Amino acid sequence: MKLFSLTLISVVCCFISSCDGNIYLVHISNGDNPDAGTNANVSITMYGDKSTSPTIPLLVKLGDTMQYGYKDSFQVFTEDVGNIKKIRIERDVIGNSRAWYIDSFLISDLEKGALYKFLCNRWLTVNDGDTKFVAELVGYQTD
Repeated sequence: MKLFSLTLISVVCCFISSCDGNIYLVHISNGDNPDAGTNANVSITMYGDKSTSPTIPLLVKLGDTMQYGYKDSFQVFTEDVGNIKKIRIERDVIGNSRAWYIDSFLISDLEKGALYKFLCNRWLTVNDGDTKFVAELVGYQTD
């Protein structure tokens, strides 16, 4: 819950100060394997040709978020990073699942109408003793 409060405060402050921000929709396609889901804490950082976003937690609702076969979507408000070139996905080892299979990420920049695709097609897993797993994915803009 603390992460939700901090995220909400940064969004409100950004609107008040009229900062140059964008709304992004982050779409995650999880794998079809029954063990492919995760209930870990997941965050994203976007690297663009203008700037890099802060690390943004993808706040999950209770229930079936990020489960196998699901396509999950998250709305994110942050500074305009320009054309997104790369994303960094981080997950911790909270929860039951030690692995998570991701097919792909799609990010829609609602301000510009741009769509970016990041293929993953692999397991994101942590070894015993690790506390976090990080993956960096290079993407491309689609039509």
